[in-house]
Amino acid sequence: MAWSSAERAEERRRGLALAESRRTERLAQLERFIEVTAEAERCAFNRPASWSVGDHWLVETQAVMNRVWVSERLIRLMFTLAVHEAARAYFLALNLVVWEGLPDGESVRDYLEANRLAFLDAARVAVAFRAAINEYERLGNRTLADEARSSLSALHAPRRSAPESEAVPPRRIHRP
Repeated sequence: MAWSSAERAEERRRGLALAESRRTERLAQLERFIEVTAEAERCAFNRPASWSVGDHWLVETQAVMNRVWVSERLIRLMFTLAVHEAARAYFLALNLVVWEGLPDGESVRDYLEANRLAFLDAARVAVAFRAAINEYERLGNRTLADEARSSLSALHAPRRSAPESEAVPPRRIHRP
């Protein structure tokens, strides 16, 4: 059965609408991750020298770090492995700074900067490739869309599988 030009145009329109919806979801998830990691960085900056169970800082920080963990896992579901690996490295560095602190004289901002920028760069590449794929499809150029898709896949091919120990949110035994 041959499709009419109207049917092909409608199918293309539906595909573009779906792609735009997915793009919006991915951008919203990036925004949530960036917001919650910024909140976690503020917790690290405000980290007291010591705390005990029930302290306001501890209760607030545990809630924030749990949201960071969930957001980081959603990055894994919605983006390439390269983006998730960058998000994971940023999360682990942030988790260390929040719960362990840094030696005197070290800057939280400086310690986190490389991982934060690596995450943002990986996310930018993924978003740019997706935008190119969507534009090629909008223009009806399946060849270039497929080439961009192939390049994105090759660029972000899996390098390892996550150890089972990464499957649970990080917990910290707090000092009294």
